[in-house]
Amino acid sequence: MKLKLDLKGLLGKKKGAELDPDGIVVDGEKSAGNAKARAALVWVKSNALVVILAVVSIGSLVLAYLFSSDLAAGNQKSASEKAQHLDSLRSLERSSVTITIPGNEPIQFSGVVSRKLVEEVRTRMSSGDEKSEDVMALAVLHNSKKREPAMPLRLDAKSPKVQQVHLDMLEALSKEYDQLLEKCRATLPPSEDDVRTELRRTKARFLQMNQVAQTNPSTAQAAGPSGPVDGKSKSVLDAALQGQLRSELQARRLGEYSKAAAEGGLYCSAGALGFDPKPASEGKADARLIELWRRQMKFWIAEDVVEACRAVNGSKSIPEAAVKRIVGINFVTLPGGSDDGQGGSLADSQPPAEQPVEGAAEGTVGNADALTGPPIDPQAPVTRSFEKSLSGWATNQLFDVHTSVVRCVVETSKIPAFMNALAKRNFIVVTDVRVAPVDPFAAIQEGFYYGASEPVSLVTLTIDSAWLRQWTGAFMPDPVRKKLGTSGQVQGGVQDGDVAPNGGAGS
Repeated sequence: MKLKLDLKGLLGKKKGAELDPDGIVVDGEKSAGNAKARAALVWVKSNALVVILAVVSIGSLVLAYLFSSDLAAGNQKSASEKAQHLDSLRSLERSSVTITIPGNEPIQFSGVVSRKLVEEVRTRMSSGDEKSEDVMALAVLHNSKKREPAMPLRLDAKSPKVQQVHLDMLEALSKEYDQLLEKCRATLPPSEDDVRTELRRTKARFLQMNQVAQTNPSTAQAAGPSGPVDGKSKSVLDAALQGQLRSELQARRLGEYSKAAAEGGLYCSAGALGFDPKPASEGKADARLIELWRRQMKFWIAEDVVEACRAVNGSKSIPEAAVKRIVGINFVTLPGGSDDGQGGSLADSQPPAEQPVEGAAEGTVGNADALTGPPIDPQAPVTRSFEKSLSGWATNQLFDVHTSVVRCVVETSKIPAFMNALAKRNFIVVTDVRVAPVDPFAAIQEGFYYGASEPVSLVTLTIDSAWLRQWTGAFMPDPVRKKLGTSGQVQGGVQDGDVAPNGGAGS
């Protein structure tokens, strides 16, 4: 059987039909589409890199969109967390912090306590401790001026030396006062006997000179030692020369007073400074040692007053000096008792009866076996008591406070300078000031010449002076330590320079 193909009929039935590569007749439209697909495939194959890059780019855009969405969400969450953390930090920054450094007022500020701040506070505290120790050492040096008693008083009450020490102390203190008066060029008005002697000489010279001048052989027949004896010449001498003689005698007296003032720097005497020329009263050894310590403290207080005068006066003489005269010092409170309140010189005052000193431990007076009291604590807080003094100072375990009344003649305009000099000299504060004018004519009748350029006043100053036990405690006799209720030793060790009774170390 033959298979015949009618190509014409087949081609005529449907135009556009064509054979596929396998010889099968296919539709023309589909053939055209396949051709385009094949062309596209051919182009893709020939431009594979371009196609890959295009696909990657499109994929990147899609992935970037998706990633950016997640990133935005993450950023928003992170920003929210950071905002909350920032609010916490700001609240900490606004918080109040109080830092307390010993010896200072608490410091309050707003801020965050950091490691750096803690280290800074630690450094400040350590440096503050070092500075406080340095300041305390300077305070002791300023207060003591490297002073020592006129003679050691750290003696055993049973020692035989106690029987002689009051005489030795009197001699030693006498030398100390003499040296102090010499330093300030202290002087006193010339005595009335010396002035009268000089006035007699002046009168004799005056009469002798005028007798020769007035004697005339034509009118005077004889002349005695006092001048012409005839009535006419004698009346001339009385009327014409009496006024001149009186003026010359007054000028001579004033000259003697001004000469003494010009040669000195301050009117002062040992008695005005509180020196008692009599030996300490006989009695118990404890009372005698207390009295000797009181005399030593008197000298140290008087020394500060004199040195303050020297600081103001300099090398000027009395007529030009600011402080003209120390009238007297009244030592109101001292270890072992109180002086009288009369003021002026204490040279003739009797030692006061024994009485406990405020702040002393109870049961220590008169008991040799009693404890002397706690050691000296330089870091102990110091309280103020304004009930007894305007300064608020009161005796405590760190220092003793002594009240004194100083009376001086001062140039009125220089009173503030004198008060400042007292404060600079030592731990001294003026709690009361009384000023009264001085009559120069009344003063000159007593021999005190204060100069004629500036007015002067009598100034009465009540002063409180503090004496650190860190250095005085080393020199205090045991009876004084008992009265004050202190061991005389610095807490934490033996005080330098402390000498035990009988010459041993420690006490």
